Amino acid sequence: MLLIYGGSADPQIRHFQNRVAARGLSYRALLHGADNVSPLTWDISTGRFHDDQGDISFSSAFVRQDVFRFLSSGDQRDRDDGASWKTMIDGVLRADPSIRMFNRGFAGQAAVNKPLALLWAREAGLAIPDTVINASTSHAETLLAEPTVYKPIVGGGHVPPTGSRGPCPRHHA
Repeated sequence: MLLIYGGSADPQIRHFQNRVAARGLSYRALLHGADNVSPLTWDISTGRFHDDQGDISFSSAFVRQDVFRFLSSGDQRDRDDGASWKTMIDGVLRADPSIRMFNRGFAGQAAVNKPLALLWAREAGLAIPDTVINASTSHAETLLAEPTVYKPIVGGGHVPPTGSRGPCPRHHA
């Protein structure tokens, strides 16, 4: 199964999806955009990757970061959501070397992927608490409970105290 990930308004993603469908290939599209606010979650303790439709499994992937939602809205939260979704997908892909992807050797080389680094730390024997990563701020906010540590997936935001200032204004890991 091929995973196609990108922005729902991205003309290259739409073109690629149409070509895959025309060839009769099996695929699942995860399209980020104003018309899709489906919660996307990766539980690195169990390896479970899912959205509101259930588990997502695939053997290959074509991935592009969604920039079009932000360009359309100008809302900083849309820019952050696009970056968080892409960071999570990159972590899932890099955590499983059997998944075929374009540019595997290049993907993620420009920056540290926090979710993947956390997974590697756990594999190296460090005690990592149960961790669930959400790519949507609004979905993560519904899951916050005491005690909770939340941190942006991308960027260098600091962890605010839980319950005192509300959710971090960026994305949560």
